[in-house]
Amino acid sequence: FQPNKAVTREQMAIVTAKYLALERPAIAALNTRNTFKAVDDMNAQTITAIGLLQQLEVIGGENGQFNPKGNLTRAQFAKIFTLSLMVVE
Repeated sequence: FQPNKAVTREQMAIVTAKYLALERPAIAALNTRNTFKAVDDMNAQTITAIGLLQQLEVIGGENGQFNPKGNLTRAQFAKIFTLSLMVVE
């Protein structure tokens, strides 16, 4: 579980996408097309989760990059968390 370890951007994307799909089952049927560059660095589950969050405008990237292996900052977490709550409501 490693509660003191930093969370990566892809880990947050997977957890958030699963949460949204559970809260709003219709969300699971949305287009999960991931338009970020370097999707080769992502596994299939990550590609789908990031694509879903991208379509819902919960996440963004920089210069077409998502940096899935990068650590999540507190500001990024706050943004993702807030936008996810807005999607659920």
